[in-house]
Amino acid sequence: MARPRRQKNPPSQEMPFPHLLPDFPVKPWVDPATRERFQTVSVDLPDGTFLAFIAEAPEIRAVASTRQEAERRVLEMYRSPEARQARHIARLRRTAQQNPQALTEDEAELLYYEKVKDEGWAPAEKVLRELGYGLDGRPLKKR
Repeated sequence: MARPRRQKNPPSQEMPFPHLLPDFPVKPWVDPATRERFQTVSVDLPDGTFLAFIAEAPEIRAVASTRQEAERRVLEMYRSPEARQARHIARLRRTAQQNPQALTEDEAELLYYEKVKDEGWAPAEKVLRELGYGLDGRPLKKR
């Protein structure tokens, strides 16, 4: 009679990766474009719908009738170009506050542009006149 073979690495009775279950509330993700890691959290609401949000950015949230739909909507919002740009600007602002020397010249210019983009542009003639120069770059005569 043959003896049953003993497995060297027997399968576990419990699920080793619970986030792979479709009903698990917290799921890890990696954005392929930026390699940024983030997590979605989805919870049941009393009215039978589901709320999903990004753990690292709770202001990005969506409500849907199914858990999968809510997670899909939240992922679309998080991966949108506008949201990606806003996260990039926020990261640059934190870097500028903590270690301004770590910013490259392009990053510093982008932060400056973001700061002044809503302000009105002044014509060059007006700025030159206020500084005491003419359009040719020569100083204006004192009156």
